[in-house]
Amino acid sequence: MVQSRWALSNRSTVGLRMVGVVLIIRMNVNATGLGALLAPLVSDQFAQIPRWSFHYLVSLGLACLNTALLIGVFRFNNQNGMD
Repeated sequence: MVQSRWALSNRSTVGLRMVGVVLIIRMNVNATGLGALLAPLVSDQFAQIPRWSFHYLVSLGLACLNTALLIGVFRFNNQNGMD
């Protein structure tokens, strides 16, 4: 009887962890779907302006901003240094 209680409590803990994982996966899928929905609309707007190559400059700017934010947050620490 005691063993079945332990089994049930471990199962519920694993179940709660899986709910978090499923939530993260669903958020990732939703973000990908949103990007797939908006990409043609944005690219159409870039195609209509005379200097459509600015699209690459916008992408480069976002990549640089992302890199700067990552450096600012993690301050060149690796995973072992995050203790």
